Amino acid sequence: MLPVADLFPFLTPIVVLILGALACLVAEPLLRDSSKHTVLPWMALSTIVLAGIALRFTNPGHLHGLFATDFTRSALAAVLLVVAALGVAGLQQNLSEDRFAGGEAYALMLLATIGAIGMVFSVNTISLFVSMELASLAIYPLVGLRRDSVVSSEGLLKYFVMGAVFSALFLYGASLMYGATGTTSMVGPVFPGRENVHLLGFALVAVGLLFKTGTAPFHTWSPDAYTAAPSSVTGFMAGAVKVGAFAALGAVWINFLASQSGRVPMAPLDLSIYIPPEVLTWVQPEVAARFQIVGKALAILALLSIVLGSLSLLGQRSLRRLTAFSGVTNAGFLVLALLLPSFFQGHVQLGALWYYLAVYALSAAGAMVALSALTGPGDEGDHLSSLTGAARRRPLAGLALTVFLASLAGLPPAAGFIAKFQILSGLTLWSLNLAQMTINARLIWIPAIAMIFALVAAAGYLRVLVVLWSAGSASGEGGSSPKLLLSWVVTLVALGVLALSVGPQILFHP
Repeated sequence: MLPVADLFPFLTPIVVLILGALACLVAEPLLRDSSKHTVLPWMALSTIVLAGIALRFTNPGHLHGLFATDFTRSALAAVLLVVAALGVAGLQQNLSEDRFAGGEAYALMLLATIGAIGMVFSVNTISLFVSMELASLAIYPLVGLRRDSVVSSEGLLKYFVMGAVFSALFLYGASLMYGATGTTSMVGPVFPGRENVHLLGFALVAVGLLFKTGTAPFHTWSPDAYTAAPSSVTGFMAGAVKVGAFAALGAVWINFLASQSGRVPMAPLDLSIYIPPEVLTWVQPEVAARFQIVGKALAILALLSIVLGSLSLLGQRSLRRLTAFSGVTNAGFLVLALLLPSFFQGHVQLGALWYYLAVYALSAAGAMVALSALTGPGDEGDHLSSLTGAARRRPLAGLALTVFLASLAGLPPAAGFIAKFQILSGLTLWSLNLAQMTINARLIWIPAIAMIFALVAAAGYLRVLVVLWSAGSASGEGGSSPKLLLSWVVTLVALGVLALSVGPQILFHP
């Protein structure tokens, strides 16, 4: 449980980002069009760096049950800041090549980052909804930056309409949880006789968040929205939205288990908390039955997401669309991580989830930003036929993209290999009784399906890598050379993805 924190320095990183966004908005009309994509990206990056420094001095605690921070939440917020830095660097590349006249996109990306960090810090359904909507309302115009594109307008409309529907579902679920507990906090004692109302509220809140994560069958918006947006915005969505939504889902999950079990803490829970068997198995039979139903439902959704995402990405020729289905696949692994190390035996500890989430976010965002240096104006070169040999012409961007795709595929030495190994090995240990040397036939099919389709998805990434490094000239030269900001940020993050495979404990303690 976390202590009460002082208002400052708790909110200092958020305040810094707000001031930076306002500064970008004030400076934007004062700059000439030729200078906007030179000055504003560096202003935004400086703001992100200052917010990171402020985050370093934030102590664990909570603000009266609305927001909380701990080691895990701080690490996830740091990942969000890195994803934002990648997004700003990619925006500079995309908007410069598109000769985009405005500079408001940099302020919008900072505002979306604030919303995503708020989602990570939220321990109350009201603060979570406000943060979620702040992130969404800033991302919608980023998706539709290319106003003259029919594809962009169509993708934005689908994303906006479906986002409104699932936000309403989230609110309805939150109201049911409030009716069952008498509090908007994520954790609270359930009134006698209202356990099923609380369960239904949790289910609707979870569906609202699973939509944000792109988990099947709530993923249908993501291919169109990812293709509609500039590649840098696609990367930001793939990284930042997933971090915010899964951090919120993990918090709702562990607090749901505590509330239903009757062992309600007096303060918000640390995201790295270990929930022991006495909470999940030493409960009334009807509570244990509810836990089993929820666990099986999550496992089914996760496997559906893994299967659909893996099969769908194989036939994609657009890398942004491939990234959308990659997000569906990885969302399935992340949902399964909610049940680790062995939910059905009464153990829950989400360390593997947070590590996998951080690695995925950095890899997906990095891949899209590196891609922005290869595709040219309007991302017209975002097709395999146009990317033949692209890595040979832009070796730095090509090498970085190779590292990120290898991480997404789960290939060594990238950190994605360690992340997938932790999930798959944890799933396998579910079904093994090492003391009796027996296998639980009811559970072994879960890691088996996950492992088979992880290999299927890897084949899709390898196909892209072969095209990138193939000999021969593409139809175009991929636009202008990468900007200095993009080159530095992408290189540093690629090295970080490699370093995390050596020392995963740098961020989290699985």
